[in-house]
Amino acid sequence: MNYICLHGLGSTRHYFQELQSLLEAVHFSAIDLPGHGDEPPLENTTLATLIEWLHAKITKPVTLIGHSFGGTLVLAYAQAFPDNVVQVMLLDGGYLQSRDLGVTLAEEMAGARQFVAQMTFPSFEAMLEAEKKQATRWNPFIEEATMQRFSPTNSGEIALKIKTETAVALTQIQYHFSIPTVSVPVTLLTATEPLEIEDIREKARQRFISRLPQTTVIRIEAGHDLLVDNPQDVANILNEERRV
Repeated sequence: MNYICLHGLGSTRHYFQELQSLLEAVHFSAIDLPGHGDEPPLENTTLATLIEWLHAKITKPVTLIGHSFGGTLVLAYAQAFPDNVVQVMLLDGGYLQSRDLGVTLAEEMAGARQFVAQMTFPSFEAMLEAEKKQATRWNPFIEEATMQRFSPTNSGEIALKIKTETAVALTQIQYHFSIPTVSVPVTLLTATEPLEIEDIREKARQRFISRLPQTTVIRIEAGHDLLVDNPQDVANILNEERRV
């Protein structure tokens, strides 16, 4: 089975490395979104240009896996190019919108700008110390993935590789996204934490299923960052699907 994996806003392809290490024999490729990791930004970041960018990466039918914003993009791609997609797997992405949580677009855009601005540190050591304090677990895979999100600036500080304009553009795309009609099988893995928004999640799941009734929903004991919190359960699901 062939997989292509897309990460979320501000992340990189390296967050899939631990998951890959837990999988049985598959052809597995994770790629950086434009403006993330080693991938240069697009001149004009829209959902249409992102679909075109992804289409250039896909040469044969694949299973698309998307975390967070990556889930939005793989759904949109599956609608545009259904013959290139065998299955879609969403890792807590593509179903829950910030407007479900009562957040306005202006607030989301301000949050994206703040997110990029505050992720600046005097050194890689200081960055890692701060990231470890926020993490639910830590190992060499997570440390390597974390390092790949950052780079030195001209002033000598360490900052996220993603630029503010890219973060804002993806935030706008995500905010306005509507669940598309796709014909391929869909597996939706949803987080269980934080517990206080579970009612909102359930409404979003039901809305998603009403739009895409072929969806299989699986709850993962984790927060939004499934790949960091619980890659083993994600790998178990992928391994089981491969055997079917």
